[in-house]
Formats: sequence, structure tokens, C-alpha cells
Amino acid sequence: MFCLAAGAADRKYIVKPRSGDRKNLPFSEGVLVGAPTAATTNAEDEIKKLEQMRNEAVLHGDVSVLDRMTSDDFTFVTPRGEMRTKQEILKGFASGSFHYDSRRSSI
Repeated sequence: MFCLAAGAADRKYIVKPRSGDRKNLPFSEGVLVGAPTAATTNAEDEIKKLEQMRNEAVLHGDVSVLDRMTSDDFTFVTPRGEMRTKQEILKGFASGSFHYDSRRSSI
């Protein structure tokens, strides 16, 4: 099994074995993928923009933005293993029981 990994710094894509499969691969077994196109870059920028908007909505408890940006069937599992639905999450932000002083996105 293989997964596609993107190098953030040089914007090149490589194919590498998934964890557990550590053998060296002959070139013929790999896939050569070029640098991202303008459309890919634009899509990545749009995703980053949307994630920033979502992050700001979480920080400010903006229930209307979170409602609009979250799928109706969204569920979240907390670090404690508790599952929460979209409606439970929105209710938590609306009541003020969910509150963030800071939050950092990995994107």
C-alpha cells in the first residue's frame, strides 16, 4: 500500500510506502506526479481561507457561521471519547458553554 505525500516547502509530490511497508521501491513501481497546477493551488488557497473563517467562527462563538459551514450530519469525538452532533456543538457555542481563548489551525 502506498500513500501520496506532498512536500510543503518545495511543492513537489512523491509516492511513499505507508507505515509498516519499509522496502525500497524500484522506480517502475512509483508514480511520478508533477507540481500542482494553478487550479490545485487555487483550491488549496480556498480551503485555507475557509478553514481560517471556520477557526475565527469557533474563536468568536459565531453560531450562524458555524451552522452554515458545518454539514448537518457532522459529528465530533472529543479527546475524552464523547461524540457530539452538529446541533449539540451549536447549542454549546450559543449557550457559552463552549468557549475558546485561542485556537491554532494545522493548515
